[in-house]
Amino acid sequence: MKGVQSVSQTFWKRRIAPVATALAVAALTASCAQEPHSHRDPTAEDPVTVIVDQTRPQQIMLGGLYEGAMNNAKIPALYQVERMNNNSDRVRLLSEHRADLIFGCTGELLTSLNPKEAERLSQEYLADKEAGKVDKNSGTWRDKVYETMVANLPEHATAGNPSSATGCEDVNDPPLPQNIVPVFRSSMFDRNERLLLNRVSGTIDTQDVEKLTEKAHGDLNLSVVVQDYLRAHDM
Repeated sequence: MKGVQSVSQTFWKRRIAPVATALAVAALTASCAQEPHSHRDPTAEDPVTVIVDQTRPQQIMLGGLYEGAMNNAKIPALYQVERMNNNSDRVRLLSEHRADLIFGCTGELLTSLNPKEAERLSQEYLADKEAGKVDKNSGTWRDKVYETMVANLPEHATAGNPSSATGCEDVNDPPLPQNIVPVFRSSMFDRNERLLLNRVSGTIDTQDVEKLTEKAHGDLNLSVVVQDYLRAHDM
């Protein structure tokens, strides 16, 4: 864990340094004023706050990727990393208006939101898998877990389309499909902005996620890694 934190902190320093002061000021202001972004007008210049777990390199890469795509599309976005004690912390950040966009995987998010429903669905999933009824290419179980996860989100939150890319291998308990998905505050994104999130999700696959995470981890320059990928995919 210590090694991961060190890499994450380096990501933070190199990727976020230009906006660190602004984020600090925003945090201080939020502590004694109205909740930030409570009524954001999507046509205004309020930045989207993207927050990821600093102990999970995959989330750090995804945050940088989506943030880069938004900024390239002239949608102001700020990227921030935080230490989180458990998976439910991310969704709570949305509820507290501290984050506008977070990332996770469908199965692990469902588990944090509704453990009993996740366990029930996992048993059904494993039974289908044992019977040979699970086809990775059909998307049936991807969509089933995604729809159940979305149904358990707080009313102010929703999710973009699930990616075909999977991740979160370290938190697959109970076993469920773990398709990467952006989760965000409904009021923060208009139709075109949601389409952009879906475009990023639809572009990446599992191999992309693994390669980008490994490359960013090794190069310690997240911005360069994600911008190279975005340019290659015309985003």
